[in-house]
Amino acid sequence: MKDLTFKVDEDGVLVEYKILKKLEDESKNIKYLVYTNDGHNIYASRYRIIDNKLILEAIENDDEWDFVEEHVSEVLDGKTLY
Repeated sequence: MKDLTFKVDEDGVLVEYKILKKLEDESKNIKYLVYTNDGHNIYASRYRIIDNKLILEAIENDDEWDFVEEHVSEVLDGKTLY
């Protein structure tokens, strides 16, 4: 299976991220991405697709973090989620 990736412009430098997992909290209609750029640091964000563009948004509260952490334990493998 081909890795799913996206790129983010970080201060003029394009950084590629690999998507590790996509999640959806159907009760709140919120979608999340869990991703990494180096395999060591793992990040999570809300996401939306608008006009074929990926829009990342901050996770807003502890309930959301709990939801994401519950569903990504196999991806984390002892690492911290940022």
